Parts: sequence; C-alpha cells; structure tokens
Amino acid sequence: MTAKVIVPYTRDISLLRAVMRDEGHDVWFIRMRGEHDYWQLLRDVWAAQKTVVVIEHDILVWPGAIDELLACPCMWCSNSYRIQLHDGRAGVGLHHALGCTKLSADLMRLIPDAFDAMPSRHWQRLDAQLCRAAYEVCQCPHPHRPPVIHLPSA
Repeated sequence: MTAKVIVPYTRDISLLRAVMRDEGHDVWFIRMRGEHDYWQLLRDVWAAQKTVVVIEHDILVWPGAIDELLACPCMWCSNSYRIQLHDGRAGVGLHHALGCTKLSADLMRLIPDAFDAMPSRHWQRLDAQLCRAAYEVCQCPHPHRPPVIHLPSA
C-alpha cells in the first residue's frame, strides 16, 4: 500500500529528515505555527479519506516501521514510545498516541466527523479525542513493536 507520510513539526528536524530520507516514502514536512494547526492538518487529511502515516517531529522511526504499519490490515496502527510529562517528571511508560501512527481511509470513512466533532482543537488533546471517537465505533490503535524513539524536548 502506498500512502503519504506527513511530518508535522515546530522545530529543527534535521535528524528526522535524514532518517526519513532513507525510508524511501513520499514524506511531507509541514510546519505547525499555532496550537490549532495540527488539528487543521488532520482535519484536512481526514476529509480527503486517504490512508496516511503520521510521524511527529520528536519521533525517530526504526528502519521498516512505516512499511510495517502500511502492511498491517488494521484500520489504525500505532508504534508505542516513551512519553515525558510536560512538568519534567519521569516518563510514564509506553504510550499509543499520534507520534507514529497509520490512519486508514477505512477508519476515516467509519468516523467521518471525528475531527469536526472534537470539542478541543488544541494539539495536546487530539490523540485522546480521536481515541474516544474510535472507541465509540469499537476501534482502537493496533500496537506495533518495538517502540520508536521519542526525542527529548529542546
């Protein structure tokens, strides 16, 4: 399956660009300037109803991770990663969010208003709200291992 890979970013991503260049996919790096830009991007992706892989700017994928997500028949696939709390406390373990995820056209057709119906458009709330909408139609992210690398905040 071919799909667009989108990388929403807010800071320097030279290391991520180098890693993604070696993956051989159609990668679109998209600058996020405001706290609702990520919602707008995902809303537009959702409206197009074409399978995409999202790699957030602070995630490094292992070789083949994107291919594995695309080959999986599940509607929503996610690689786990360690997440750091914003107040600097220790990581909270493996977490499935939008950091490295495949969102299929089938999932988009199943819940077409997922992003329009979100009460918050802030980037920090999108993964939880998408989970809630997907759970309502008996969908949850299919976990993939090993984890990808979550880079520390600059």
